[in-house]
Amino acid sequence: MGKEYNNLSNLFSYLQSKDINENILVALRYALSKYFKEKTVVNGKMLTQMFDNIGFAKAYKHLRYENLKRVFVSSNYAILQFNFKAKSYYGETDRMHFYLIGVNSETGRLWIEKIAFAPSNYYEMIFLNINGKSIDVVLTREREIQFYVLGYNYDLDLNGLEKLRLSKGVAVRVQGDIIMRIEEIGRKAEHDYICNLETAIARALDDILEIRTIRKVMDILQSYGLNARVIGNEILIPCIRANETESNILKRIITIAKLVYDKLDLSKEIKELRLRNVGKHLYVEKEKSYWSYDERVVISYKWMINDMVKLTFRSSRTRAFGVESYDSVSIRIDTSHLACLDKAERIVKELKKNGVLDYVESKIRIGRHLVKALTKPLALTIETEVFGEKVTFRVTNLPIVARDKIEFIHPEHLKKTLKLIVPVEIRFDTIPEDQRFHERVNKYIMDYLVEKYGKDIDIEVKEVS
Repeated sequence: MGKEYNNLSNLFSYLQSKDINENILVALRYALSKYFKEKTVVNGKMLTQMFDNIGFAKAYKHLRYENLKRVFVSSNYAILQFNFKAKSYYGETDRMHFYLIGVNSETGRLWIEKIAFAPSNYYEMIFLNINGKSIDVVLTREREIQFYVLGYNYDLDLNGLEKLRLSKGVAVRVQGDIIMRIEEIGRKAEHDYICNLETAIARALDDILEIRTIRKVMDILQSYGLNARVIGNEILIPCIRANETESNILKRIITIAKLVYDKLDLSKEIKELRLRNVGKHLYVEKEKSYWSYDERVVISYKWMINDMVKLTFRSSRTRAFGVESYDSVSIRIDTSHLACLDKAERIVKELKKNGVLDYVESKIRIGRHLVKALTKPLALTIETEVFGEKVTFRVTNLPIVARDKIEFIHPEHLKKTLKLIVPVEIRFDTIPEDQRFHERVNKYIMDYLVEKYGKDIDIEVKEVS
């Protein structure tokens, strides 16, 4: 059974003994006074001074406190739960809105964010009942709000640099709304980088293989005088009349497939990729559609359990309505990056040998934040020879693997430096934001700016003839 109080003074005397931030307590005093319709010394001017900006203060002031149902409190956070009855054609439904206020450790002021839910774990429940109205005050741990609501389990601002233990799976709020997630540590981080790089290169080689296959198929078609066009990884050959029977359509599809099967030679590509026991197959597939079976012809270069290259021949409706034109035989070309992994590994070994994969100074921009670190290359432009041709391609979005130190720089925050003992693979994202709530905050800020700076603006209007 939790504690019970019948007035705000006794409640807040108890809360002050729980090491709760003073601004959080003042904001809660305002909220509970509004709910119980009691007089309070906390007014709009005080809220403006307590919050980081006028938009946050006004958003907090204009919450519908008559619907306040429950309050969650920790040392530096509070969550206000509002219950509503939403009316619709089907009747009334219960809805809950949650607003989180927290302490900006650098300014000491408060910020506010609309969130999806509140934590389910708590260590004490307080029942507040004044003049027949009641509300629950739930005391919870800091980490419950950080991890379950905000998505991180360590705060550099609140917990300090010296206590941070880097381990896989840790999510760290480093500054503002930036979260740094630890993906791997030590040799595993560097191994993960190499694996991702090899996969990225294999996908680039896969694109080259696809384009090369398309070019070879086009050469075969053109050698028979057929006019075709390429859209993405699909070749279209207009040749099917509007009144063509299904039997004759299938004959056209099979004929083109047989011509391609007889002349398409990928032996050079197979040798370059070091693939063994690749089988070349021609067969008809039946795919069940909603009403019937759709027949298509397939040429497959089978390698192990994968299709190194797969060409699918079928009819495609390209005829324009009301115009004398033709449907097409479609050839879709699909290639597998798995077939290119051996070649990718050889390219990576050459890059390592030439020092291309050494650590470099990197700058990463995240919103208004700048992250500086010594990292493995985050992107590479690679020049190599593939299938007897010199090619250049770029791989991007490689994992961030840093060593020595990471610096976090922001124009409105103090610079932070995180020292690293071993290489660490990290990923950055931001605390989730409710876009509609921030639009509301923007509206309050613009109201204030227009009232202060815009009401006396006089702009000359010119007529344009």
